[in-house]
Amino acid sequence: MKSNKMEVPAIQWVGIDLAKLTFQVALWGHLDFPEMQTRSFDRTRKAMKPFLAWLKEQAPAGARLGLVMEATGTFAEEVASWVLDLDPTLWVAIVNPGQTSAFIQSLGFRNKTDDLDAKGLAKYGHERRPAPWERPTPEMAVLKDLVRIRMNLINTRTAMHLRLKDHQRASKTASSAMRKVILSLKAQIQVLDLAIKDHVAANKEIAHQVRLYTSICGIAQVTATTVMVELGDLRRFPRSRQMTAFAGLSPKKNS
Repeated sequence: MKSNKMEVPAIQWVGIDLAKLTFQVALWGHLDFPEMQTRSFDRTRKAMKPFLAWLKEQAPAGARLGLVMEATGTFAEEVASWVLDLDPTLWVAIVNPGQTSAFIQSLGFRNKTDDLDAKGLAKYGHERRPAPWERPTPEMAVLKDLVRIRMNLINTRTAMHLRLKDHQRASKTASSAMRKVILSLKAQIQVLDLAIKDHVAANKEIAHQVRLYTSICGIAQVTATTVMVELGDLRRFPRSRQMTAFAGLSPKKNS
């Protein structure tokens, strides 16, 4: 007796190794490494059409395409947005580099090249089937930009403060310049703090989520907004260990 349940087409996994100006593509994840095809494309919006046309030309008829890439700054999210603008049916996964690096090392390769990294990512997609990336709303995209730039400025200020504190400067002018930069960074961080506060207040859904987070003892707005922009909707993690693994915070034994 035939089942009435519709079969979901198998996903053909593609590995994408990103660089500043280009990206290397490998397909398909179920193939052995020597059989995988690779190709390089410019990392620009304009290059996405020929990239997707090439993928679909190589794919079996009716197959769904899965793209997996590492979370490398804004590069991955830009590429993900560009391809989803052209084809919203794509399964696009942006994964923690710590997880993919460990996976690729487990395959036993001694060399590290863009081709091998792309092939390793394709194999990772096929074997692990990572969750699809959640495209942020325009409001969340603005919040993410504010939160991440704030963190970048804090890290820069901390590094400069430590350099000023831990090393005796021969030049008073150099020390004065560094102090002025630290003060400027402090002022811009305050500007961003106010911008984040105003943005949260102006968006009903974001404000609701922040209130839920800050209802937990010890969680203030900075932590709440950071968790929101970096982890997204926590309901997509059925288990806490999945969330900690995604964030790269899962402890491991070293023997």
